[in-house]
Amino acid sequence: MASARLPVPYSLRKSGVGDEAFVCSAYLAGVSELFRHATPATMHTYGRRWAIEQLDAGHVWIAYDTEQIWYNYGFVIFETPVVHWVYVKSNYWGLGIGRALFLKSKATIASHMSGIVAYGNLKGICARYGVIYSPWSIDASTVSDA
Repeated sequence: MASARLPVPYSLRKSGVGDEAFVCSAYLAGVSELFRHATPATMHTYGRRWAIEQLDAGHVWIAYDTEQIWYNYGFVIFETPVVHWVYVKSNYWGLGIGRALFLKSKATIASHMSGIVAYGNLKGICARYGVIYSPWSIDASTVSDA
């Protein structure tokens, strides 16, 4: 008999002091899996620098436990209208945390860095959330109205 997943008490907040290690380590782990063809040193250097730039620019929201505010469940990196990365710890998948983070981004475009290409059902995911997959939308400045 499968056990039911209990909801967890969470809320969303802008990233702040102390979130760098959580965001950078999870982002780099995911990026290294997606871009296995790149050299680890290059991906680590570029990926860490990019993640820190996003944190500094205020483009990261954190899902955290409302009862233990130091405990983070996941995060989203975005530049509206482009979502770059959504991460939720695997123990908390299926509880709506990733969806809440994604909706917070108000994204309509997923960049090549979003990771959605890794999940196989690219068309289904894009249709479900009303998102256009645009691999060339590296940041909001590269989004055109065309």
